[in-house]
Amino acid sequence: MMAIYVFVYFKCYAPFNQQVSKQDWPAAGAILGTIRKLVGLNLTIGLLTVAVALSAGICSVASRLELVLTIVGAQISARLL
Repeated sequence: MMAIYVFVYFKCYAPFNQQVSKQDWPAAGAILGTIRKLVGLNLTIGLLTVAVALSAGICSVASRLELVLTIVGAQISARLL
């Protein structure tokens, strides 16, 4: 994600500013389109990262809950016997 940001900042933003200064709107628009695609890609990668982190956290919570229920169940069975 950082590599995409660095690429956008150093390789796209400077030429974009130059084209805007020259008022070359079609060229600036083309560069802006590239920036939008890269920002969209960065957003998608970020959302996938969050989704994976959340799913790992949910699995971890579920396994801990299963362990606790197993221990509690074993203690209840031991008291009944």
